[in-house]
Amino acid sequence: MNYARFIVAMSAARKDSPIRLLTEIMMKSPPSLISLAGGLPNPDTFPFKSASVTVSDGTTIEIKSSLMKKALQYSSTSGVPELVSSFKDLQKRLHNPPTISYSPEKGQMDLCVTVGSQDGLSKVFDMLVNPGDNVLVEEPTYPGSLAALHPMGCNLIGVPGDQHGMIPQGLKDVLSKWNPEDAGKPGRNVQRRLI
Repeated sequence: MNYARFIVAMSAARKDSPIRLLTEIMMKSPPSLISLAGGLPNPDTFPFKSASVTVSDGTTIEIKSSLMKKALQYSSTSGVPELVSSFKDLQKRLHNPPTISYSPEKGQMDLCVTVGSQDGLSKVFDMLVNPGDNVLVEEPTYPGSLAALHPMGCNLIGVPGDQHGMIPQGLKDVLSKWNPEDAGKPGRNVQRRLI
């Protein structure tokens, strides 16, 4: 499916940073090459050489020197390729999700790894929400979502929720009052004050 029609103009206009592209090229270069162009420090100067982590079940994870150097070094915008690939494989194996991140060159989505829920929400909101857009949110709503949405100038419309999510009848009630002509008018159709 081509998701390009859902992407807001600001997100669609973003271009790759030249310095980030240079970082990706440097990652593919031989280890003997040290470039100062992208600000990649010499990994032999990193203070941590290796690590040993014991998890609650008693399993010990050893992080050897070569992996530590890679983990501490700047990487491509999407992350350390081997780690991202492992996460994508795990995600596909466990959940078999549809594609979820936008690639403007391809006009399609691909699996995306984030550093956590707030990072993921912020990226989705930046990609899909314009100032003045109406956004349906469950009440109560995760405060992190509100913190990301409020500065965007969107119109938050509360939908009653319970332990299972939005209450279908509440959603139906909100949508039955929906006036499509108000879609581009900030501040319209606010059903409840959200905090």
